[in-house]
Amino acid sequence: MSADPRAGGEQAAGIGFGLLLSLTVLISLVPFSIDGFLPAFPAAREALDTSASMLQLSMSSLLIGVAVGQLVFGPMSDRWGRRGPLILGATVCAAAAVVCALAPTAAVLVAARFVQGVASASGMVISKAIVRDRSAGRSTVRALTTTTVAGGALNILAPVIGGLLLAGFGWRGPLWFIAACAILVLLLVVFVVPETHPLGTRGPGERWFGLAGLARHVMNRRFRAYVLIQAGSYGSLIAYVAASPFVYQSILGIDAVGYGLLFAVNSAIGVTLNFVVNRLLPARDSHRIVAIGLTGSLTGTVATALASAVGAPTWVVAACLTWSMATINLNGPNLVGLALNRVSRSNGSAAAAIGFAQFCTGAVVSPLVGLGGGALLPMTVTMLALGGGSLVLLLLLPPHPE
Repeated sequence: MSADPRAGGEQAAGIGFGLLLSLTVLISLVPFSIDGFLPAFPAAREALDTSASMLQLSMSSLLIGVAVGQLVFGPMSDRWGRRGPLILGATVCAAAAVVCALAPTAAVLVAARFVQGVASASGMVISKAIVRDRSAGRSTVRALTTTTVAGGALNILAPVIGGLLLAGFGWRGPLWFIAACAILVLLLVVFVVPETHPLGTRGPGERWFGLAGLARHVMNRRFRAYVLIQAGSYGSLIAYVAASPFVYQSILGIDAVGYGLLFAVNSAIGVTLNFVVNRLLPARDSHRIVAIGLTGSLTGTVATALASAVGAPTWVVAACLTWSMATINLNGPNLVGLALNRVSRSNGSAAAAIGFAQFCTGAVVSPLVGLGGGALLPMTVTMLALGGGSLVLLLLLPPHPE
């Protein structure tokens, strides 16, 4: 790069439309892999003759894989550049997705989803590193928000498509669609995504697999705080995602297609709120946006618990959950941007630390909310604990210039 592309500004300098669109697709593959299969959970449980907790373990294995994969591919991209690890990860991800679609047992599905998670982590972690390679300050947050909002718009379709494919082709239909998406990601990586971290820009620590950079980031108190807050916020989101197929379909009596549509509406409201709030509030106000997101989510979760306890109509419970999820979607891009702006190099390792913490939390949460057989109480208790802890930690951390 002949000039510093991270030189402030309100736009994500150095990130063209084509690259931003490609990064959006790369970042979206993991949530798409989760949301697209959700409507098929009850049907897959019956077809594979297994339990709700075992099916949710397939989500946990994916999340554990993503957590581990970020620690592998983040430092790897600092050491060897962005494109090579991306191509490797996308290739393995596409192969693992095909195995998932062919899985004869729940155990094979769980194992294949783990491999898929490890490989798909490459796109998620390296995309964030590429954004930081090409931007700085508020422009980093804006670029991450853009990819999150655009990715959220794409992911709105995931449960709808999953529900329709389930109705037409059975529970394997959504998995084949996810495999097709993984192949699309591979093509984008090969033909569109450029190298943004050439050899001349790599520091000495990065040439030792990026481990020095990873250790340096973890020692940064403010970076560490943002990572923990994001982990709690993401864990609360996963508690909802993991429990929602059983809560909506088994408890509230909504069919698979209706569940997919309702999940899509929730996502659409979250994407819209994310876009509006990040445009209306002052440019250097990410800390405040996160506070709004955590407070709103906690309020919605409490309202959900109360509505369920008094036997409120289904639409009231669904509306409370929608508000909780819409507001929690404000947190991700702002927390990741705040954390990444605390570092100046080894961006892949920094993104890996963030992703590892949040996906480890998600992996622990997913089977926990299934212990009640898909009941509402484990979900709301988990969301309150994680969301409340994140808000307390944020309030203890004074705002800092971005």
